[in-house]
Amino acid sequence: MVAIGWVETEALDTLWPQSAQLDDDDIELFLNASYEACEPFAPAPRLGEDGQPIIPYSWRLAQVMHAKHLSARFRTGNKETIGPDGYTISTYPLVLEARSLLRPKRPAFKGLR
Repeated sequence: MVAIGWVETEALDTLWPQSAQLDDDDIELFLNASYEACEPFAPAPRLGEDGQPIIPYSWRLAQVMHAKHLSARFRTGNKETIGPDGYTISTYPLVLEARSLLRPKRPAFKGLR
């Protein structure tokens, strides 16, 4: 079991099935770069009884979402969408979603949800 940032590479089959089409070196590059981009947004992790940090699942998802975004940007160049035959999806919201998983927005006024 190899961990890159917060993500164990064995979990990629479930979290990012398309990563199977990438080389191991590319996966490592995207996961390392996404960890470096996500880590400053994450608050300090809580520590478990053994003194090791407890990494929330949302942080792992954020790192994978950001890695997907980087991979898509490399495939499409400067275009903001990808997709065959006129069907397109935007890749930039993955970065915003990843950041919201790391540091959820809270309402400006207490008591509002």
